Amino acid sequence: MAQARVETSPRLRRRVRVQFANSGVECGPACLAMVLTHFGRHTTVRQAREGMSLGRDGATAATLARASRAAGLEVRPLSLSPAGLRSLRPPAVLHWNANHFVVLERW
Repeated sequence: MAQARVETSPRLRRRVRVQFANSGVECGPACLAMVLTHFGRHTTVRQAREGMSLGRDGATAATLARASRAAGLEVRPLSLSPAGLRSLRPPAVLHWNANHFVVLERW
């Protein structure tokens, strides 16, 4: 029987704790809360939401970037192809199709 080789990179060992958005417009705060919690700053979606202004359609990329910087995170806006995602060090927040935020946990 062949054995599968499993990548054991340290960054893949610790999973990002999922936090669900309480409404359809809270994906930005949920992503920020997940990343902050991953790096040791336990944050709820509600706490993340309080640090940014959400419009009718949720947070903009600029709003999420400002809140992330204010929380001490490094923010680098990039435009990448799917193959380019391999260059990121997870976890990273992606603005998917310019209308939804998701956390990239691993590639």
